[in-house]
Amino acid sequence: MLRISLIFLLCSMNALLYAPRALAQQPASKKVDESEEFFKGEKLRKFTVTVDEENLKVLRRDPRKYVRASFSDGSKGMGDVGLHLKGAAGSFRGFDDKPALTLNFDKFVKNQNYRGMDKMHCNNSVQDPSFCAELICGELARMMNIPAARTTHAVVDLNGKKKGLFTVKEGFNKNFLKRYFTNVNGNLYDGGFLTDIDADLYRNSGSEGLDNREDLKGVVKACREPDAKKRFEEVAKVVDIDRFISVMVFDALTAHWDGYTSQKNNYRIYHDPETKKIVFFVHGMDQMFSNPGWNIWPATNGMVSRAIWDTEEGKKRYEARLREVVAKYFKIDWMHRRIDEVISRVKPFAEKEVDKNTANDFENNAKDFKRRIKERVEFVEKELAKKK
Repeated sequence: MLRISLIFLLCSMNALLYAPRALAQQPASKKVDESEEFFKGEKLRKFTVTVDEENLKVLRRDPRKYVRASFSDGSKGMGDVGLHLKGAAGSFRGFDDKPALTLNFDKFVKNQNYRGMDKMHCNNSVQDPSFCAELICGELARMMNIPAARTTHAVVDLNGKKKGLFTVKEGFNKNFLKRYFTNVNGNLYDGGFLTDIDADLYRNSGSEGLDNREDLKGVVKACREPDAKKRFEEVAKVVDIDRFISVMVFDALTAHWDGYTSQKNNYRIYHDPETKKIVFFVHGMDQMFSNPGWNIWPATNGMVSRAIWDTEEGKKRYEARLREVVAKYFKIDWMHRRIDEVISRVKPFAEKEVDKNTANDFENNAKDFKRRIKERVEFVEKELAKKK
């Protein structure tokens, strides 16, 4: 009996001795990323947005000025949300039409956020009736290691009126940067409308002490180096060259005629304090795959794309990356499968929350987007086969 008691005592002491160590070896529970659940979750939401008469008058005078609004998704609501209208020449719509909205949740209330986001956009998709271009192209970009916003869908009621189906995107801010960079204190620039990096680009954020655009000026200087071989080397010192060539390939494959490569448009730039190089983001992807026969050898109107393309090394690296992406990622199957998944989720939701015609139009346009993707992939493969 004494022996049994001693054994029990020793076992108990051993358990106490090693219990903390065992607990310490357990993986720490990961903090739930609400934004990831929002974009990947099955549930689609109906947003109710209200702007009072006083703030509406301000918005009518200046659609880009932030005003206070209330916001709810049926289960989560908040007041004093910053709101302004958004959109470029082809997509801008007034408040009484179907306006695209920017919602800035912590504009007036510090640390206020919606499902882990402090900023998001509700795009009216008037130039993408398939409501699929941003989603598919964003996923392709991220496969290619290009930063791109995540998207989902929602229905929006604005001041008591149904505005229909919208594409919802995360904003370009520090929360976005954290997904791609370890240091988010660099300068984040908005490329603006048809402007290049030698213009006075708007700086969204940045606290690294480069207020005089030293980062961009260094890239401009490198791009203007007359000797082609030296130019490529100089650009590679100040630009994340692999990612930028991927952007050029992305623009070509998706027929992104309105991107940086061809039009100096629809882009963001981040200066990474860790690498001391700038990184381009793709943006404004609502008119993709519009021309299945778009040339895969780019017309380079952007300063950086032209500086790289007009070099032997640039052309060589571009073609190598183009072939790699086509072989690995630019595939009809997964793009068609994802669109079918979107249709299966969005169509019944749109029919319930908007109307049957909206739901049917969405499905027909999404299927047409599938057709354009198929034609584009087949065209690219044929073009590459011509040049061995």
